[in-house]
Amino acid sequence: MNNQKTKIIESYLNDRASIVIIYLDKDGKIITFNTYIEQIAGKKQLNGQFHQLVVDFNGKFNINDIKSGSGQLLSINTLTGIPITLQFSFFETRDGYIAIGEHNVIELEKMNVSFVQLSNELNNLSRELIKKNTELKKLNDLKNEFLGIAAHDIRNPASLISGYCSLLANSNMNQDKQKQFLEIIKSSGDSILKLINDLLDVSVIESGNLRLERANTDVFQLIKKNIDRNRFFADQKSIQINLFKPEELLILNIDSAKIDQVLDNYISNAIKYSKNNTTIKVIVKKHNDEIIVSVSDEGVGIKKYDLSKLFQFFSKTDSETTAGESSTGLGLAIVKKIINEHNGRVWAESVLGKGSVFYFSLPIKQEYN
Repeated sequence: MNNQKTKIIESYLNDRASIVIIYLDKDGKIITFNTYIEQIAGKKQLNGQFHQLVVDFNGKFNINDIKSGSGQLLSINTLTGIPITLQFSFFETRDGYIAIGEHNVIELEKMNVSFVQLSNELNNLSRELIKKNTELKKLNDLKNEFLGIAAHDIRNPASLISGYCSLLANSNMNQDKQKQFLEIIKSSGDSILKLINDLLDVSVIESGNLRLERANTDVFQLIKKNIDRNRFFADQKSIQINLFKPEELLILNIDSAKIDQVLDNYISNAIKYSKNNTTIKVIVKKHNDEIIVSVSDEGVGIKKYDLSKLFQFFSKTDSETTAGESSTGLGLAIVKKIINEHNGRVWAESVLGKGSVFYFSLPIKQEYN
């Protein structure tokens, strides 16, 4: 009866159990093995020395060092190419050894935890990559759209310059007509120059080379000069620009040329998007530890979902200029970078169909970047 039980147990261990059993001779050559290790490693790998089956990471395994009953963690090659680690026990027999390998529960648990962590990390990385890829695709689409707009904005005024120069060269006309044509040529040239300057500004900003040349500046006088320069364009649409003087003299240590560029963008945009015979208000005031400048118009307004992307490079809104003026979607992004360099803030408010208010703030006490 005992022999029968022994045979049943031996048959179970050899054919069904999830443990590795390998019979070795005295020299470590594999003599025979059970079904489980054959399924894991394949017959080919089991036709040789035991040490050839072992993935010896540290070079310490030696069959001659084995003592009966000893145990150690060993990794063995598998058919998948991924080693598995088993807790091996070696028992000496008359003809050699029996190597019994079991899955180490603690090691398996550690591996499971590691796999779960790795899986979570990979999932997070995958989500992040998908997000970044979407953002890059969006930026690439915006860039391509911008390049199309920029090419159009350069081609149109360039065509006008070429056409009117030809007319001037080949026609006999009075001085008034010549003056009109020259004004169109100058305006077209200014348009191209503005676009080129914007592109150069973007290049400087994106390379991280934006530098401020600071000097003490009367902010109100800076704004007044900018408005005087823009009145010519406002008058063409019968737009009134009202500047509200602050209660006290406001002197800031700023890059006046860069802030003038910000003002020019805000005021020229207000003119572009305002209807004829309306009013633009420019207010400068001190509020706590900063100076706030606002430019409000009675123009077409901006949709709520467009407000969040106003100050991004290459962004375009659904709002149309009121007299077909061009816009590249670069100006406000440049504005934000300039004001950020001054440690200030930019923001906008708008009601569709009623107009918009654009703000920027500058700290009174400047901390230099």
